[in-house]
Amino acid sequence: MSAKKRENPPSYQPTPAEIRRACEEIRKRWSQRERRRRAGLDPDGGWMPPTIRSGEIPEEINGFDRAA
Repeated sequence: MSAKKRENPPSYQPTPAEIRRACEEIRKRWSQRERRRRAGLDPDGGWMPPTIRSGEIPEEINGFDRAA
């Protein structure tokens, strides 16, 4: 697949500040639940245990012997 080139680029390009302000306006309409969901948290506000990779657990605790 090849990327298409735009033959007629848009005549108006918003500035980073304009984009930031538009994003802020959109976020103002979000509910608390939506903010939590978009932040990657439990949208209902319940507690979730932390997630860790098993490789981060010391071998003495998880009983896994990498040499075996």
